[in-house]
Amino acid sequence: MSYYESASVVSLISNEALSKNTFVQVETADSSVSTVDDVDNSGIVGVCGEDISAAGDAVPVVIGGVAKVESAGTITRGAKVGSNTVGKAVTIASASRMCGIALSSAVSGDVFPVLVYIGEKKA
Repeated sequence: MSYYESASVVSLISNEALSKNTFVQVETADSSVSTVDDVDNSGIVGVCGEDISAAGDAVPVVIGGVAKVESAGTITRGAKVGSNTVGKAVTIASASRMCGIALSSAVSGDVFPVLVYIGEKKA
């Protein structure tokens, strides 16, 4: 089971197989999500809470609070994080979409706590 701490979790429908601890985005069908494929997608909604093996399955998505997220690189605690094109956390540039704040430092492959906060892309 994934790690949640005072998290807001909603149940959505998978549009594909999903990996826990990765960011997800809204898809075209109502209440459906898939792995992030565009780092600036305005539909990024949160973190997948469980491994999902098939489209159409219910999936818990952390939309606020603390969730564990897999890192795609070196991240320093306190850094603003976003998603790469496979849903893993990366440190963001000032003009990118923010998905949260790192609560601990991480290197590639680590699963670490992130305060989930989906923000607008800054121009």
